[in-house]
Amino acid sequence: MSETTDRRLDRLEENQAHGDVTLATLSDELAKQWQVIERQNRVIAELKEKIESLEAAGPESPEGHRPPPHY
Repeated sequence: MSETTDRRLDRLEENQAHGDVTLATLSDELAKQWQVIERQNRVIAELKEKIESLEAAGPESPEGHRPPPHY
Protein backbone atom coordinates (compact mmCIF):
# COMPACT_ATOMS: atom_id res chain seq x y z
CA MET A 1 0.00 0.00 0.00
CA SER A 2 1.13 3.50 -0.62
CA GLU A 3 1.76 5.97 2.18
CA THR A 4 -1.39 7.88 1.31
CA THR A 5 -3.43 4.72 1.60
CA ASP A 6 -1.73 3.87 4.90
CA ARG A 7 -2.53 7.32 6.29
CA ARG A 8 -6.12 7.08 5.14
CA LEU A 9 -6.44 3.66 6.73
CA ASP A 10 -4.92 4.96 9.98
CA ARG A 11 -7.40 7.87 10.04
CA LEU A 12 -10.29 5.50 9.43
CA GLU A 13 -9.14 3.25 12.25
CA GLU A 14 -8.76 6.26 14.58
CA ASN A 15 -12.23 7.51 13.68
CA GLN A 16 -13.66 4.05 14.32
CA ALA A 17 -11.92 3.88 17.70
CA HIS A 18 -13.25 7.31 18.68
CA GLY A 19 -16.71 6.28 17.53
CA ASP A 20 -16.52 3.13 19.66
CA VAL A 21 -15.53 5.15 22.73
CA THR A 22 -18.29 7.67 22.12
CA LEU A 23 -20.87 4.92 21.67
CA ALA A 24 -19.79 3.19 24.89
CA THR A 25 -19.92 6.48 26.80
CA LEU A 26 -23.39 7.29 25.50
CA SER A 27 -24.59 3.80 26.32
CA ASP A 28 -23.33 4.12 29.90
CA GLU A 29 -25.01 7.50 30.32
CA LEU A 30 -28.26 6.16 28.92
CA ALA A 31 -28.18 3.29 31.40
CA LYS A 32 -27.63 5.75 34.28
CA GLN A 33 -30.51 7.94 33.12
CA TRP A 34 -32.78 4.92 32.86
CA GLN A 35 -31.97 4.04 36.48
CA VAL A 36 -32.84 7.59 37.55
CA ILE A 37 -36.14 7.44 35.68
CA GLU A 38 -37.02 4.08 37.22
CA ARG A 39 -36.24 5.41 40.71
CA GLN A 40 -38.38 8.50 40.08
CA ASN A 41 -41.25 6.36 38.82
CA ARG A 42 -41.12 4.28 42.01
CA VAL A 43 -41.16 7.40 44.18
CA ILE A 44 -44.09 8.85 42.22
CA ALA A 45 -46.03 5.60 42.58
CA GLU A 46 -45.37 5.55 46.35
CA LEU A 47 -46.45 9.17 46.73
CA LYS A 48 -49.58 8.53 44.68
CA GLU A 49 -50.49 5.60 46.96
CA LYS A 50 -49.93 7.74 50.06
CA ILE A 51 -52.10 10.55 48.70
CA GLU A 52 -54.87 8.11 47.76
CA SER A 53 -54.78 6.48 51.19
CA LEU A 54 -54.89 9.88 52.92
CA GLU A 55 -57.82 10.95 50.77
CA ALA A 56 -59.66 7.71 51.50
CA ALA A 57 -59.02 7.93 55.24
CA GLY A 58 -59.94 11.58 55.72
CA PRO A 59 -63.25 13.43 55.58
CA GLU A 60 -64.59 14.61 52.23
CA SER A 61 -63.36 18.19 52.60
CA PRO A 62 -61.15 18.72 55.62
CA GLU A 63 -61.22 22.15 57.25
CA GLY A 64 -57.59 22.76 56.37
CA HIS A 65 -58.21 22.13 52.67
CA ARG A 66 -61.16 24.42 52.14
CA PRO A 67 -60.45 27.42 49.94
CA PRO A 68 -60.46 30.82 51.64
CA PRO A 69 -63.81 32.68 51.61
CA HIS A 70 -62.70 35.17 48.98
CA TYR A 71 -62.57 32.42 46.29
